[in-house]
Amino acid sequence: MVPINLTGIESYVKKSGHEVKVFDTSFYEDIMTEGLNKKIKSGSYQCIDYSHIGIKINNNSSSQDLLKLIEDYQPDLIGFSVYVYGEKKADLLAQAIKTRFSQIPIIYGGPQTTLQSERIIKQDWVDIICRGEGEKALLSLCNAIEAKTSFDHVPNLWVKKNNGTIIKNNIGSFIDPNEIPVPDWSNYDPKHFHGPIEGKIYKLATVEYGRGCPYKCSYCEGVQINKIYSDAGIKGLVRHKSPDRFVDECVYLVKNYGIDYFYIVDGTFLTMSTSHLKELAQLYKEKVNRPFLCLTTVNSITEERAQLLKKMNCDQVNIGVEAGGEQYRKDVLNRPNMSDEMIVNALELLRKYGIKTSTYNMIGLPWQDRNDVFNTIRLLRKANPDYIKVSIFVPYESTPLAERLRKEGYILKDQILGEGATATVKVPCDMTLEEIQGLYRTFILYCRAPIELYPLITACEEESKENTVDLEKLKQIWL
Repeated sequence: MVPINLTGIESYVKKSGHEVKVFDTSFYEDIMTEGLNKKIKSGSYQCIDYSHIGIKINNNSSSQDLLKLIEDYQPDLIGFSVYVYGEKKADLLAQAIKTRFSQIPIIYGGPQTTLQSERIIKQDWVDIICRGEGEKALLSLCNAIEAKTSFDHVPNLWVKKNNGTIIKNNIGSFIDPNEIPVPDWSNYDPKHFHGPIEGKIYKLATVEYGRGCPYKCSYCEGVQINKIYSDAGIKGLVRHKSPDRFVDECVYLVKNYGIDYFYIVDGTFLTMSTSHLKELAQLYKEKVNRPFLCLTTVNSITEERAQLLKKMNCDQVNIGVEAGGEQYRKDVLNRPNMSDEMIVNALELLRKYGIKTSTYNMIGLPWQDRNDVFNTIRLLRKANPDYIKVSIFVPYESTPLAERLRKEGYILKDQILGEGATATVKVPCDMTLEEIQGLYRTFILYCRAPIELYPLITACEEESKENTVDLEKLKQIWL
């Protein structure tokens, strides 16, 4: 899919006359990770043949292709959006660039950069970092480069000088989402105008209705990012586009790129008022009426809201359950108020109006044992979502839960938490990593298959050639 984080920033600077080129790393074999294959084996991801839309694995060197692009394009600035799972590869690419084109400044942005600013700015290949939202900061930086003036005082930027001194500017104000132009996809191959939703390929666009999350889940990086803004006295965290502005963007994407399905990426889409949702639902139905997927929380779903989502032609709602046990979700994960009964009722409401549901769930969580994992499984069997996603807990740097684990000695003081599809630290629970991985492979089967088959599924937790064969047979029948 076309990445919305890039198109927002890209469109914002291009409207002021700056030129942008995007280097596409999507299908390079040397970038795709083993974590993807683990997710396929667990049943969370489905394997799809994309060859009919022109997608194939690229066996070239991503570094060499990027260097060739830079040589041909001769940019004045090179940017990387850095997230925990891609930081190592970003570093390798940036090092290759700095070795060959030392005069071109490199800027890092993204959540990882915001949370670990002190560490990242000290890396030899990084010249500038952006903390927090990037649109305003990047435009100011581009304007200064074009005018050949100093950008040392641009809000959100930390700038490394030639003598090693680091200028650390304060965080600036939030952007109004209505100021972001409609996305310009001219830099993207048409194969990216497609995307998979539960095994089916659509002409798909990711769109953003609002920004900011009002919740403080202990495992989420957003908590600390929000605190950085709050400490700077910046208000207005939760913001939405106007219904007219959002619908106009969807109409534009349908007209110009033939979009037939929208993925609304807001983590808490229904934080708006019900009256606001009514206005949006009416406009969307009249002018767009394409199916869409959205993400929200259990406590935001009421019968009236489920009816409005159906009116909008909502196809699927994804909800974070994370773990069974109301007290655990409250005390350890700091989730919004959501009892097991509320979870079951919310999914039943959506199902009543013909809206499919998918749940996100984690295992290998701190202070959870095997029985706790089966509490989650029992809850999902009762709630019966259409789709189930599972991941192994990985503590993200600077989150409240990671800080707690570090304080209590479960994460070493100087240990850097990095990428991977399995836990990067020994979490305080009564399960071995091998048992966690075994449950990861079989979790969705436990949720779907008859209880009478549990002994066979349990045997398949242990990885062996024979068990792999049995596991695949069970998945073919029950998944």
